[in-house]
Amino acid sequence: MSEMVLAPDRVERSLARLDRLARLMDDQFKVPVLKVRVGLDPIIGLIPGGGDWVTWVVSSFILWEAAKLRVPKALLLQMAANLTVDFLAGYVPVAGDVADIFIKANRKNVDLVFRYFQAETDPLARSKVVVKKDLKTLENTNPVLIYGLAIAIISILFVIASIPIALLIWAFSEG
Repeated sequence: MSEMVLAPDRVERSLARLDRLARLMDDQFKVPVLKVRVGLDPIIGLIPGGGDWVTWVVSSFILWEAAKLRVPKALLLQMAANLTVDFLAGYVPVAGDVADIFIKANRKNVDLVFRYFQAETDPLARSKVVVKKDLKTLENTNPVLIYGLAIAIISILFVIASIPIALLIWAFSEG
């Protein structure tokens, strides 16, 4: 198989998109009294019956985008671990949404991808990302393997996200 090098402009655009998404979901707004930043993740998570699913889709998109950038398998697994902790904490009503303020799985995962690519946001244009890593030196991961792993991870995360719904259906069907 011939070696495929990612185009720097494609990587930078993708990382900028992921950074904007992580900012929106995890640290868009400053809460003055608590002196913490929050995003839409804990707010959307409060919506009964679907809020956590919306945030699951966004988190899965970040993981999928990382797979498209052909990050190593170990990095995808680390991202999956961050999301699993976030999902499990989210099972606890209200407390899980408060935990989302501090867990910030989307930000952690985007930061992992940034570190892998040695990328930084341009201080003059926050929406621009600069990749410092020589993309020719990146691990040449088999795309079928990396996409297969991403699909497997997203499927497992889907099952984890479905547990509360399955438990509710089971609880109400036993009556």
